[in-house]
Amino acid sequence: MNDLEPLWTAADVARFLSMSPQWVYKHAELGTLPCVRLGAALRFRPDAIRRYLESLERRRVVSFPTAPIHNPK
Repeated sequence: MNDLEPLWTAADVARFLSMSPQWVYKHAELGTLPCVRLGAALRFRPDAIRRYLESLERRRVVSFPTAPIHNPK
């Protein structure tokens, strides 16, 4: 963790996550996206956003249903 790394704005986070700024604000307000409130402004710690993304990647274990194999006779 680099404590000297500048805080990100919602636009920075949106660009990093390839999402819209509206999505960033919505999830920050819902508490699902880690943020710091400085007065009326929302700011984001880059390391916290990276950990958030890593946690999503760990939760996403995709399994595809197995389709029955069709054996033509």
